[in-house]
Amino acid sequence: MTTQHEFAQWFEAAPDPRLPQLQSTIGYVNSFAPDLWDHMDRIPMMPSEVGAAVLAELLELACQCQNFGNIHTGRYGLGRIPKEWLVLNIECAAEPILTEGGEWEYQRFLEFYLWHDGRLFQGLIDRGLQSDNPEIREAAEDMLQLKSSWASTP
Repeated sequence: MTTQHEFAQWFEAAPDPRLPQLQSTIGYVNSFAPDLWDHMDRIPMMPSEVGAAVLAELLELACQCQNFGNIHTGRYGLGRIPKEWLVLNIECAAEPILTEGGEWEYQRFLEFYLWHDGRLFQGLIDRGLQSDNPEIREAAEDMLQLKSSWASTP
């Protein structure tokens, strides 16, 4: 089972700067404002369309892609956005992905929410446990088991 430290590395460690996915994402984010990638703290002050576009791009990478370079780039980018702004905006941006997606997307959101915000995590767990989709219910149960294993580890 994944340790809490290993899990945190999936979000906190910077991606390899040579990753083409990272370079492409930096270029996309910086197309809205010079050096925005290096100053994601400016997202809340940008026009709402800019924040929404950057959030949508990073969510696609983090939660819909299957290549680890994309997932890592998206997670890292999301972690650079100010938490208060992200928590206020992510559920609305996530809803179409969760509604149209399946177990894969649901699992990626659970992982991100577990790392980033306990309230978001618990809300998505509750939703998953009530899902008609057995794969989504299983993903919710597995994430609860992972989280509880961390509580029992000294």
